[in-house]
Amino acid sequence: MIGTTISHYRIIERLGQGGMGEVYLAEDVRLHRQVALKLLRQQADGDSEARLFNEARAASVLNHPNIAVIYDVEVCDLPEGRVYLLAMEYVPGRTLADLIASSALSFDEILDIGAQAADGLADAHERGVVHRDIKPTNLMVAQGRVKILDFGLARLHPVVAPDAPTWTRDDEHPAGFSGTLYYMSPEQALGHPLDARSDVFSLGVVFYEMLAGRRPFDGNNLVQVADSILHRDPPPLPVRFSDPRFPEMERLVQRMLARSRDERVKDLHDVSTLMNRLRSGVFVAPAGDAGERVAIAGFANLTGHGEDEWLGTGLAETVTAALQEVDGFDVWGRERLRESLRKLGVESGELAVEDATQLGRMLGARWVVSGAFQRLGEQVRVTARVLDVPGERVIRVLKNDGDLNRIFELQDRTVAELTEALRVTALQTREGSDTQVVAAYEALSKGLLNMRADSYEAMERAILLFEKALTLDPHYVRAQIELGAAYEQKGEYLASNDVLEQARATLRRVLDVRPQSGRAWRELGITYLALGRVDEAQECLERALTTHPEDPRVLGGMGRVHFIGRGDFATAAAFYRRAVERDPQAGWYWLQLSHCLALMRELDAAEKTARRAIQLQEGFLSGQQGVHVVGSYMRLGHALFLKKKFRESADAYSSELGFIERLEHALRSRIRIELHMRLGAAWQALGDASRAQSAFDVGLDAFASRRALGADEPLTRYYAAAIHSLRGEIDPALDLLQSALEGPAEFVLARARIEPEWDNIRSDARFARLTALSSS
Repeated sequence: MIGTTISHYRIIERLGQGGMGEVYLAEDVRLHRQVALKLLRQQADGDSEARLFNEARAASVLNHPNIAVIYDVEVCDLPEGRVYLLAMEYVPGRTLADLIASSALSFDEILDIGAQAADGLADAHERGVVHRDIKPTNLMVAQGRVKILDFGLARLHPVVAPDAPTWTRDDEHPAGFSGTLYYMSPEQALGHPLDARSDVFSLGVVFYEMLAGRRPFDGNNLVQVADSILHRDPPPLPVRFSDPRFPEMERLVQRMLARSRDERVKDLHDVSTLMNRLRSGVFVAPAGDAGERVAIAGFANLTGHGEDEWLGTGLAETVTAALQEVDGFDVWGRERLRESLRKLGVESGELAVEDATQLGRMLGARWVVSGAFQRLGEQVRVTARVLDVPGERVIRVLKNDGDLNRIFELQDRTVAELTEALRVTALQTREGSDTQVVAAYEALSKGLLNMRADSYEAMERAILLFEKALTLDPHYVRAQIELGAAYEQKGEYLASNDVLEQARATLRRVLDVRPQSGRAWRELGITYLALGRVDEAQECLERALTTHPEDPRVLGGMGRVHFIGRGDFATAAAFYRRAVERDPQAGWYWLQLSHCLALMRELDAAEKTARRAIQLQEGFLSGQQGVHVVGSYMRLGHALFLKKKFRESADAYSSELGFIERLEHALRSRIRIELHMRLGAAWQALGDASRAQSAFDVGLDAFASRRALGADEPLTRYYAAAIHSLRGEIDPALDLLQSALEGPAEFVLARARIEPEWDNIRSDARFARLTALSSS
């Protein structure tokens, strides 16, 4: 089969034997992407087609970063007979079974893998799909990302007959089990109708095996294994990890392996949430529906006398008890936060804003209340503040003085003011902050939901909704800011200065009435940068820093000015580092930091940073509202390429292609140009001229398509020029490079002087003249 083409798939290599037939690595010659191709010849029982299409139908309703994507299914008639093809996302990596066998998993890696697998299965369950064959060989781990494979036994409305055959059974198992015996739930082993709780049990078996290094149910033959599943409790987990979180994980596994499905965890989203919180060191159950969470971090003793500690304890308990009486709040007191505070290293002393923000993120809290007290003789002073976690800003500060012999009055006054502050803040949050027009707030909220989709169509809908909000309330400042930000993104994606000017004018109107708005200054700075007005962009971001010096979005904006506008990779990296320190979930800044580090040739750090960005990209955590991360696999590939790990580099680029193909992202047409340039360079370095040429052709086609639509910008000209350089086509390479210098010239020049894609023409006199230029 190797080297042959079936339909539009060229077979590259055999990956293994699947339950329904052979699985190959293949290239889709139409779309120039790698796929895993499941190939099954027609069987005498006529059941092959039904099973193959069942897998395609079950998986086609799913779209989740932890589930391998089904691209295509078709039937081909070949001279040797009918063949069924299933093309799916190619996931280069290792199976979880391989990782368990190698004993290489740390406790944190187990939590990470488990959280991802649970999240993917939870999404499948919400869509009515039960997998029915969860086991380590059906979980692939590629560059830290878990992918669930093989939905061939999945059912949208599953009913399992006792004598149902299986193509996923191990070779030594006879027909009669739908699934793999060692990982079956009791009801599955008995052939009873199944629901999502069967997958919960099977995933619990996988968790047990990761933690113990062996399966919980075993035996010398099939009867003994089945008897163990049906009648015996799993042996206690051996304590392989000296980690204080282990007992919490053990309790979770016990609940998942309950023989009665009514006693099991019912929602795998809860499992994923708990495991993520265990990773962050928070020993709590998943959040319920109690309302918006408030964390009471306590009151620090500033005088430092141990005999006065009771004052802080009493204040914290009184505030906690009072807020628990307020509807709509989920209040967590200091005792519940103790482990998180210890992990942050802030068990004593007054919390800094950044520590309170980090604490709130760890706990999923909307607000953090913290404070301090001082005693001088019989006088007591209490200070308190309320921090808005998403906005990373203090929204209320209060100070009360009183006599020690009237401490209860002081407590009551403090509690009343804090309670009122939170009531008002919650009301403003729900009503849209600076509008009292409910319809305007509704339009704004719908616009924000559309911005999260990050596609052209969703962006257009968002703009219409923001404009509607302003029609309903012309003084709605938040709507003006969001409209300006949406115009900026649209203008940048389309390379349209006209739309960018709309953004500039809208944001200027905001600043006329709200000159202290850090968000508006930031968005205006990014708009100026997109317009090529670098000095004005930096001035705006510096204004934003004066009022919001710790805002990761402002720090990231400054990083972008120095990176794209100045070509100053070291200064940009310093700003991006500060941004991710303040928001570790900001995937976009991790990605940009990796790019800076690669260009600075700090390649180990660049690789590590890119892998962190990949985790956040797959979790759709960008750190910027309305912007999904794309490009993290490409940044990993760039670092690996510079380390001369060309095969791993090509795999990373292929992973990026798979990611953007399943995501309707507004940047997709632009990123494909750079991505295929880099993929072609990797294949060229590996000596595969045919694949390199195919990738280069796709990149230039994407460039031509954007130009035909009027979306022509200097950065894409740079990547198209690099493709011509890699192919040794000197004149078109230099022509496009010269036109690329019409944009952020220092950024283009700084890269062209050092990047290997220009080595073919580096000795050309015209190239030497161009790269000797300086926009300064």
